[in-house]
Amino acid sequence: MHWDDGRYHVLTFAQFAEISDRLATAVRSQAKVGSQVVLLILKHHVLQLPLFVGCMKAGLIPCFLPFPSVKQDRDLYWKTHEEVINRSRPALIVTYGELVAGVSAIATTCGAPIADITTLEEALASSDPHPPCRPRENDIALLQHSSGTTGLKKGVALSYGQLARQIAAYAPAAVLDSASTIVNWLPYYHDMGLFTAFLMPLLIGATVISMDAFDWVSQPELVLDLFERFRATHCWLPNFAFSHIVNTTSADRDYDLKSLRAIINCSEPVKASTFAAFLDRFESCGITRSKLKACYAMAETCFAVSQTSSEADYEVRWYDAQLLDREARAVQRPAKSAGARPYVSNGAPIAGIEVRILSGLSVPRRDAGVPVGEIAVRGTFVFKGYFANDEATSAAFQGDWYCTGDVGFIDEGRLFICGRKKDLLIVHGSNYYAHDIEAAASSIAEIIPGRIVAIGVFDDEVGSEEAVILAETDAPAQAHKALRREVKRRVYGALELTPRKVDFVPRGWLVKTTSGKISRSENLTRYLARTAAKELA
Repeated sequence: MHWDDGRYHVLTFAQFAEISDRLATAVRSQAKVGSQVVLLILKHHVLQLPLFVGCMKAGLIPCFLPFPSVKQDRDLYWKTHEEVINRSRPALIVTYGELVAGVSAIATTCGAPIADITTLEEALASSDPHPPCRPRENDIALLQHSSGTTGLKKGVALSYGQLARQIAAYAPAAVLDSASTIVNWLPYYHDMGLFTAFLMPLLIGATVISMDAFDWVSQPELVLDLFERFRATHCWLPNFAFSHIVNTTSADRDYDLKSLRAIINCSEPVKASTFAAFLDRFESCGITRSKLKACYAMAETCFAVSQTSSEADYEVRWYDAQLLDREARAVQRPAKSAGARPYVSNGAPIAGIEVRILSGLSVPRRDAGVPVGEIAVRGTFVFKGYFANDEATSAAFQGDWYCTGDVGFIDEGRLFICGRKKDLLIVHGSNYYAHDIEAAASSIAEIIPGRIVAIGVFDDEVGSEEAVILAETDAPAQAHKALRREVKRRVYGALELTPRKVDFVPRGWLVKTTSGKISRSENLTRYLARTAAKELA
């Protein structure tokens, strides 16, 4: 079901199949011979999912790319996607009329035809169904692109066999079946939206109610209305979305959320405080600890690597913060004890995948805890490499183990996530994760929600990285001194870290990726350029 501006467009599985058959004919007739990839640069559209499957039926490889939004830096968007488009060498690009000129300007070397979505809408009435191709297990089914938070987006090539094995393993772990109803606002160019609200439910016959991400951001309570109205059973959300819903919905409004079996926190490190706040707000509406789940997932494994138990409550464990930060060891401490930090379990690995921690640390003593290091995975649904990018593929693997770039640890068979390797700041010999620094200061009222980033800037005089915080605020300049002190106080209180600098920037200054995440690499570049300009002035 496609929700758009208060209207519902319902597609049965039979209607979906017929539309995708006809779109397969239209796409095949317009695609350039000799290429396979079809790039779909589309907003939330009733035809976007049948079109994706139509490409598959035509023997082509579909790939969703994000549509530029008013909140993104347009120059950065076009620069990023110029390289993505020309590396993909697509057979066809499908977009809107308003974007045709912009896409044509950057697709200079691939020679791909560019189609307006309206031409495909017209083709529905005249196209005969295309005889469906019969793909082999190892044929590439689709491309997903990384969010680009730390560099160039890379195309993750996934086969039909890998997708089928992931679904066979993950659907039972999530207790998802043909009687399930999923509510989704995540865009389909994001692996969580593509997999949990499209590919998996399509294969198992579950119902999906899909809304536009921009509608949700402006009206977060809409997702709760859809839970209630359609008796939803499942929803996947990034950690920030739980907080956004709590912070923007009226405390006086009640919802009937008893139908939910699982609301699953994924895509970002799961915060214990986020789950606690969500439970506190909606426990009276039918949310229980056992309905709050955590999942570790990525495009390179199709989706899920681990998931918390379908029956158990979510689990929070406390670990010695000093040993984590300085020695890369995870040693359990009593809950809420001094010097301890909470971590939420992401559960055990699902069937078909192995997980290990890459760490040179030995822990000979019984009380020495477990090593913390980069998470590596291998298994039956782990991708084989990035599309047309042998260099990136070679760098990402150690033998048949994919090195995820995430840092975490395994304790009693459960996976815990600390953060991204590239988001790690090493300040005076201690390790700090950028998202922990941001979380410590993000609750300050004067900081615009979701508009704060912590970056590491090397100081030659000190010989170490120093933590710098950039935050957007509408507060007047005369209030910045007191606000700066409060940011430093919060960060030191949570992490015993004193940021070297807290810099306030105007609303809209920070760069986000197309998936809505803060781009650390781009903001570091902007900060260094800004600092250099001030020194020259």
